[in-house]
Amino acid sequence: MEYIIIPKGDKGYLLSYTVTKVDGTVMDLTDFTATLKVWNPGDPETLIVTGSCTLTATPTDGICNYLIAANNFAVNSVRYQAEIELTLSGVIESVRSFGIIVKESA
Repeated sequence: MEYIIIPKGDKGYLLSYTVTKVDGTVMDLTDFTATLKVWNPGDPETLIVTGSCTLTATPTDGICNYLIAANNFAVNSVRYQAEIELTLSGVIESVRSFGIIVKESA
């Protein structure tokens, strides 16, 4: 599983993620809306973080960004599950999940 590491309490910068298909190729996000969903492993019904992502100016590069807000990742030494949910014309498609590790930070 792929992990993104975020220092505890960080905020105000973009968490960037490249969405890929099952075969590993980059997904074209043209006309999609994207939402970041984060939860504790084993409890996907209780979201820790959920929020809209922005797409880059070139959606064919498959990159979506989430602006980390205050207190999104305020707990030390935690491993979360996350996914990007894509929506297009009423169809919802969740892509491969990944992990987020919140590391200790001064």
